Amino acid sequence: MKVWIDQDLCTGDGLCEEIAPDVFTLLDDGLAYVKEG
Repeated sequence: MKVWIDQDLCTGDGLCEEIAPDVFTLLDDGLAYVKEG
C-alpha cells in the first residue's frame, strides 16, 4: 500500500497521527508527514 499526504490539504490537527501513529508524524511546522520505512 502506498500512503501520501497532500500538504495543501493538511489541516495539522493530528487526526491521521492519532489513527495511525506508526505511519504518520507531526513535525514542528504543524504539518503531518508519512514516516520513512
